[in-house]
Amino acid sequence: MLAHVNGHRHLFLAMAGKRSGAAIQNVMHKRVIDLLRDDLKAMVARSDAHSTITDAIVEFIAGGLFGLPMYGWAVKLGYPSRS
Repeated sequence: MLAHVNGHRHLFLAMAGKRSGAAIQNVMHKRVIDLLRDDLKAMVARSDAHSTITDAIVEFIAGGLFGLPMYGWAVKLGYPSRS
C-alpha cells in the first residue's frame, strides 16, 4: 500500500487538508480496515475473530498506514514537527 501511495503521491498530496480529500480518505480508510480485518480473521482462531481487541488492532494498523505518508510528506514539505 505504501508503495502505491508513493507512486501516486501527487494525488495524495492534492487531497491532503481538503474537505473533499477527507471524504475520499475516509472511504479509503474504511476499505483498508475491511481488508485488514479479513486478513486478521484468517490468522486468528474463529472465536477471537470478532473480538474488540481484533477491531482495535485493525484500527491501529490502518491509522498507522495512513499516518506514515502524511507525516513523511509534511516533513518533506517543511512543516514543523510536533515533537
